[in-house]
Amino acid sequence: LSQSDWLDAVVVAGMGGLLIAEIIDNDKEFAQSLPMMYLQPNTCEPELRKYLFENGYEIVDEQVEQDGRHTYLMIKCRYNPFLKRMTNSSEDFIEKEIRFILGDIMPVRRNDKDKLYFAKLKSKTERILEGLDSSEKTTEERQLRREVDERLFVLLEELLK
Repeated sequence: LSQSDWLDAVVVAGMGGLLIAEIIDNDKEFAQSLPMMYLQPNTCEPELRKYLFENGYEIVDEQVEQDGRHTYLMIKCRYNPFLKRMTNSSEDFIEKEIRFILGDIMPVRRNDKDKLYFAKLKSKTERILEGLDSSEKTTEERQLRREVDERLFVLLEELLK
């Protein structure tokens, strides 16, 4: 596709969040010219959100869909050159990490489908916390990861009420 092609939106789906970020990054000018992008990462949602936040993309909406035992996240976003870059924010590391994991929309909206996603995250966070003690990361890295996940776990319990 070229910029002269008329497009309302582009869908990038069915792959990991890191690959989606790489695809966007490979032609930033084209991606930034799109009125809207719909992204559906199968994995690495926090890493994709982080890429979007750090590169001036505004997440307009997020929707969760359940297909059998799988829960999928759809991110609707667009480039906004006036958006304050998250890297310049005063949030501390733990708050940023939690924001990348949860996003900004679902914790406020908290509908039934959002709660499916929160339940999936809570289960994943429990497994991470259980495995941290056997991790090969340095003690400082492990402690920081534990702080993020412990705070996230408490927040997810609250969001699931």
